[in-house]
Amino acid sequence: AIAADTSRSPVDILSGRAEGVWRRVVGAAEEVLPPWHSKKCVFHDNLAQVLVARGDIEGARRAFKAQWEVSRRCSGEGTPPTLAAKRLWEHPPRTTKELEATYAARGRGFGA
Repeated sequence: AIAADTSRSPVDILSGRAEGVWRRVVGAAEEVLPPWHSKKCVFHDNLAQVLVARGDIEGARRAFKAQWEVSRRCSGEGTPPTLAAKRLWEHPPRTTKELEATYAARGRGFGA
């Protein structure tokens, strides 16, 4: 996950280039990977993070929901990754600060 590190290349995020890259990655994954492949969770998550950084919270919510859908099919309904994905979909971070705090908490057991 990219955890919204906007310090490295904020122009790419704000200009939409990063979003375009992750949308292409998600699209390519849909074409070449099986329907329920765990790598898709990472790709949807990265797209969602970029969308949060751009302020597109509804777009991020859709990407987090897609991540949850894949996770529940790959890992099961009640697993820690699926439950963490569900929380992100239901209550997406609204700022990069919230996003960073969410992923920092996940590292301390947020997803467990």
